[in-house]
Amino acid sequence: MNVTVLVFPWLFPSLFMVHEFEEVVLVGAWRKRNLAYFGTRNRKLTPYVAFVSTSSFSRAVAEEWLLLLVITAAALIFRNYFLWYGMLFAFTLHLIVLHLILGSFFRRYVPGVFTAALFLLPSIFMLFIAARDLHFGWRTILLSALTGTIIAGANLSFMHRAMPTFAGWLDQFARER
Repeated sequence: MNVTVLVFPWLFPSLFMVHEFEEVVLVGAWRKRNLAYFGTRNRKLTPYVAFVSTSSFSRAVAEEWLLLLVITAAALIFRNYFLWYGMLFAFTLHLIVLHLILGSFFRRYVPGVFTAALFLLPSIFMLFIAARDLHFGWRTILLSALTGTIIAGANLSFMHRAMPTFAGWLDQFARER
């Protein structure tokens, strides 16, 4: 068995979660620290505009991670890495576009940028090695990348819209006795 089947499937959710830890731990304090700066930007490329609370953000991250775990487990059980590869591509694209490129327009530190820079090369390396080891041709890579990006993007969009609902559930839970 090769590294793609032995190590990469579980390495990807691990990298994802370490990246998300940077965001979860820092986003609340970061928003407070930059509140005045947000007002000068007219919401132009302002990160975390959907942020409601650390708790609701954490709930969204937990759902994303559980989805990734299910996809990873399914890839290993069925020995079909098509969707797993697509999600790895979407994660790598997320690191580049949402953290490194859009973060640079913000002109200040943005939570997630440190681990995005740290994990970008390993993610790209995993994409290349996995494509080689799984014998994915360019059409399979393209279709997998497109499928994973659509699923990840739709899920991320849904989670951002659901954050106020999550916050409401958590507020209600805190009030109930």
